[in-house]
Amino acid sequence: MDSQNRDDVSDGKRYGVLKTPKRRRRIFINAELHHIIYINIPGDLATTYNYIQEKTIQYPYRNMKKHAQKAYLINEVAKIVNRHPDRIRVGIRQGGIRKPQRAGPTGKYYFSDDDIVDIQDYFANIHFGRPRKDGIVKPLKRTVTKEEVDAKLGRRDVLYVQNEDGDFIPVWRTIDF
Repeated sequence: MDSQNRDDVSDGKRYGVLKTPKRRRRIFINAELHHIIYINIPGDLATTYNYIQEKTIQYPYRNMKKHAQKAYLINEVAKIVNRHPDRIRVGIRQGGIRKPQRAGPTGKYYFSDDDIVDIQDYFANIHFGRPRKDGIVKPLKRTVTKEEVDAKLGRRDVLYVQNEDGDFIPVWRTIDF
């Protein structure tokens, strides 16, 4: 492709420059929230803005893609852990859930993959009902397991089995060694 054809792209995009969708422009790198400004794939360069350090940082694109974690809004987290967003907010206020990072001083809160695993662990250790004499914790029946969370985050495979009614039920595969 010569330079004249490369510049005449109808939608204004240049060859090798990646435009990320607005929804997924925020990521976690080294447990800090970043906003992706610009990605140059042929130059192996990604320019991001770090909200914690409040400065622009450049990373090698391959390393960023390998080590970055997605950033999730509270509604997305609520669907993953099968709880209402208000339950998550109550857990944050009570101190059981770590406060998420914010995009700017008045921006939205974002959770990383590690935060979601911690939230699942928090809800799995909350007892439902009256306290038991033997001290065993019985969470709600709809509490998701760590395997389900890993599968929803894309870390693990999911196997579906069809029951007698014809519905497909997910069965969480174990790791093969």
